[in-house]
Amino acid sequence: MVSAIGANLKSSNFYIKLKGEIENAISGLNYESIHIYRPSFLRGKRKENRPLEKIILPMMRLVDMALIGPLKKYKSIDANDVAKAMFNESITNKRGIFVHNSEQINRLV
Repeated sequence: MVSAIGANLKSSNFYIKLKGEIENAISGLNYESIHIYRPSFLRGKRKENRPLEKIILPMMRLVDMALIGPLKKYKSIDANDVAKAMFNESITNKRGIFVHNSEQINRLV
């Protein structure tokens, strides 16, 4: 499942809390393998019109260059890379619950 960076049941932010609640519910299911992907800002084409994203996207490439050290996890990531990582992990037959952040997702492509 695709969640969001910072997903947390106890967050005061509605979106982050909701993502945490969904992750918790999914993790409680009786599946042999669960992979939760927590990308940062997703880059890529969308069918719906999101004017703010059209403004932010070009700036994110510049911001990404400044995100080093512990801030690397906030770098934007291409939605196609998330999909490739999801596919690659889906054919590994790993058992358990796995949470992948943006840095890890990039290594799975």
